[in-house]
Amino acid sequence: GKPVWILLKAKAEWRFLRDRSDSPWYPSARLFRQVAGETPGSPFAGAVGRLAKELEKLVRGDRSVLFRAHAETEAPPAPTSEREQFAAAIRAHVAGKTEVARKGYAGLLSKPKTEPEALHMLGAMALETQNFARAHLFFLKAQEKGLKTREFRTNFAIALRNLGKVAEAEAMLRGCLAEKETAEAQMTLGNLLRDDGRFAEAIAAYERAIILRPEISKSHRGLANALKDVGRTDEAIDAFNKALALAPGD
Repeated sequence: GKPVWILLKAKAEWRFLRDRSDSPWYPSARLFRQVAGETPGSPFAGAVGRLAKELEKLVRGDRSVLFRAHAETEAPPAPTSEREQFAAAIRAHVAGKTEVARKGYAGLLSKPKTEPEALHMLGAMALETQNFARAHLFFLKAQEKGLKTREFRTNFAIALRNLGKVAEAEAMLRGCLAEKETAEAQMTLGNLLRDDGRFAEAIAAYERAIILRPEISKSHRGLANALKDVGRTDEAIDAFNKALALAPGD
């Protein structure tokens, strides 16, 4: 049969199979697939763009493009600026697309404007998997690059606390709180103080975190644990119930 090129949506019908650009039933066909998540508002722009590039090659005399068979899995066009690339990685991270996010952050490690925050976010991903030593390495590198945001230092303190560097973590958190009080820093300080057996101070830190942002379930849970530690059972149960109501699956 004559060569034919076919545009397909990301999840086409079964006869076109998956992750390939040829078809066992239509040997003269080449498939150009939409990649899931491409260009919101113009979902076929990526597939049409790839087809147009191949058509240009054909016009110049390259007939090999007629039947070239390779999986059509090209990513959407990369954002044009470092900041846009970083924002795209953040969106993937928030959406739970960890590998996409990790590759996005890693791709910015040679970019001077976004490298410090990319290192921070790679460290934050390591925190999420409780790989505190790996997180510490990324945070040290971000610190060397001059990153000083409160969010970064709060995350850095979490890694330090879990590596047993309590005094260093506490000093970092109190420095953040001296600049601006945040629920996240107070909650993290509460965790550190409870680990150190300073329950009264921990309870005060958790209570401040709850005043600042009452919707964070982990602050209520931390408070409940600290209250339980000092024998204030009824108050601990109440705090546990509040944490459960805010995050039933946590």
